[in-house]
Amino acid sequence: MLARAAAGLSDATISSDVVHVEQVRAWLGRPLWEMEPADADVYFGKVLRGAAKGTRLSRAQAIKTYFLFLEFLCTMQVASV
Repeated sequence: MLARAAAGLSDATISSDVVHVEQVRAWLGRPLWEMEPADADVYFGKVLRGAAKGTRLSRAQAIKTYFLFLEFLCTMQVASV
């Protein structure tokens, strides 16, 4: 969150992303790092089928950012070993 704020994203954008990530996690019923591509297919292809295009896009972008952050953390941990 702090990095995104430092990058100039507004508090509203950050809060919205947190809500989107939490909604996906609640649907999944387990930690997001356990999400598989098949889970994403079901979620975006079936669960959100009737949602507005903007909602689907915002949710997908929030999830993408979350996984990029995880990748960054893993890279940093490997580099420090």
